[in-house]
Parts: sequence; C-alpha cells; structure tokens
Amino acid sequence: MSAVLFSTKLHRDDDPSDEDAKLDEEEIGDLKGLMKTLLGVCQETQLATSEALLEKRLERPPESPSELEILTDAVKAEIQNQLFLHIPKDRAEYFNVDVEWGENFPAAAAELRSAGNCIVAGEPAASVYHSVRAFGVGLAALAEDVGVEFSTPVEDQNWANVINKIEGEIKKKRNEKGVKSSDPKIKFWSNAASHFFAVKEAFRNPSAHGLATHSETRAMQIYGATDQFMEHLSEKLGQP
Repeated sequence: MSAVLFSTKLHRDDDPSDEDAKLDEEEIGDLKGLMKTLLGVCQETQLATSEALLEKRLERPPESPSELEILTDAVKAEIQNQLFLHIPKDRAEYFNVDVEWGENFPAAAAELRSAGNCIVAGEPAASVYHSVRAFGVGLAALAEDVGVEFSTPVEDQNWANVINKIEGEIKKKRNEKGVKSSDPKIKFWSNAASHFFAVKEAFRNPSAHGLATHSETRAMQIYGATDQFMEHLSEKLGQP
C-alpha cells in the first residue's frame, strides 16, 4: 500500500514548490494507472471510503500536485484506522480455502476453512479442533454407509472406538462369502479407512482437545489428512 502511495508522488523538472502547476496529459495518464492500482488495493483491503473517492476521481483525476496530495492524504487517513497483519508464506495457502468437495459436505468444508484460518493465525490447537469437527462429519457419513450403528451420535463417541468399529465392519464384509476384494464398495471403504492412520492418535478423544497442545506442523498434517479423507468420501457420499 505504501509503495503505491509513494509512487503517486510526482517527479517533475519544474519548480516543486509550485503546488498549483497543472499536470500534462502524459502525467495524468500515468496518474490514472497508479490510481487504478491503488483502487484495487483499497477494494482488496476493504477501504470503502478510499475506494469510493478513487472511483469518483478516476473520471476526473487530480490536475495538480496539491490536489493529488489531498487525495493521498485521505487514503492514508483511512489506512491509519485499520489493522493489517502479515501472513508468512508457508501459512498463506491455508487462508480462506474453499475445498472442491464443499458442495457434498458443506458443514465439514466450513470447519476445515476455519481450521486453515487458525493455522494462518498461528493457533495450531484451534486448527486441530476444527479439523476434528470436519473429520467427524465424514466419519458419521462413512459409518452410516458401512452399516455401523451407535446408540448416540458419532460426535459423542470416543472416536478411536468409532474408527475401530468401522474398520472391523469393513473387514467383516470383505471376508463374507462371495465378496471379491475388487468389489467397488469394499475398495471405496478400504481406501477411506486408509486415511485413519494419520489422524487416529489425534482423534482419541475430541473432548480433550481443549487441553491438548499441537505443533504447527502437526496441525498442518491433520488438516491435510482431513482434506484428503473428505475429498475421497465426496466421490460417493454426501452430508446426511
């Protein structure tokens, strides 16, 4: 933002003290280009007042250094009332992610989006919490599809037990007489279960996550495992 504002300063050969000196056509053309760039920045950072002011002045750009200074001062004034945070490059890819499988599992997609934003904010434990909630949506859908029943909702269960029951039921169906290992349903379930290993330890007891600590690396791993699990489920399943 500051770089764009700085670039709007006019570098002229005439007396810089002449604040009312008119801009020539070339200078006005250059200024319009810079104003469009600054407008894009204001739109992206939601500086509504500056955005409205720039849109209006694009039709009638400043004609002198003094008019330009009034415009840039107005933008700077609005910037001073905002808080801008720097996102490290390795976290930026997790910001406001819209997953491809979101239409099939909208609730899980919203949770994973929050999980990613928690990674961005440097809150790995909170990220794992949201990944757990996203994974739970898929786990419930898979349990229903496999035919595993529980007396209470899956999210209220110890997830290690849920996973073990799902894996046991898949194994039971795979060993049924006449069932081939190439059966599409068995393959789909088995591939889904293969994602359990990466997150099994973290999901021992979701209610304990409020006291748990997780590294950023671990949070990213669980985020990735959850994303892959839900992407696989979305090939054939949807949110109940």
